[in-house]
Amino acid sequence: KEFNTGIYCYKAAKLFEALARISNNNEQKEYYLTDTLGILYNAGESVENVILEDLMEVSGVNSQEQLAHLEDVYLDKIRKKWLNSGVMMHNPSSIHIGDDVIIEADVEIGQGCILKGHSTIESGAVLGPHCIVQNSLISNDSILLGHNIIVDSFIKEQEVLEFGARVIEEEDYE
Repeated sequence: KEFNTGIYCYKAAKLFEALARISNNNEQKEYYLTDTLGILYNAGESVENVILEDLMEVSGVNSQEQLAHLEDVYLDKIRKKWLNSGVMMHNPSSIHIGDDVIIEADVEIGQGCILKGHSTIESGAVLGPHCIVQNSLISNDSILLGHNIIVDSFIKEQEVLEFGARVIEEEDYE
């Protein structure tokens, strides 16, 4: 089923030409932006529609509750992508994964973890519960035991970080 979302994209010059030609010659004596579509089409311009796969892309937000719901839907979509790529998650709905995060297969992520920025989690890594990783590389087979904070850092291959350890701005972490 198709419907009009009310979202339009125009080349500015063409829009202004069409706007100059619309009229309010209707019962309501109103100007309708949608009339510009017919004007452009009749002038031989290309007018196309876009069919979206996910209606959530055009959902409106009128309250904090609706905003929170859309955020949940978006984060769930990201989590599903990684789950279907071989990432194990404990209590997935509690895990926050940002857009720019890369996670290789065979990674295990504990509940309550937050992965954001340009972070990469390599194969075999284990993140215990409630870890925060931001703009960092967690190398192959590394283990974060839990409640770790890693920011702007590099964790070496097969490194084990004790519970609660923090590593911030350490490119050559030893």
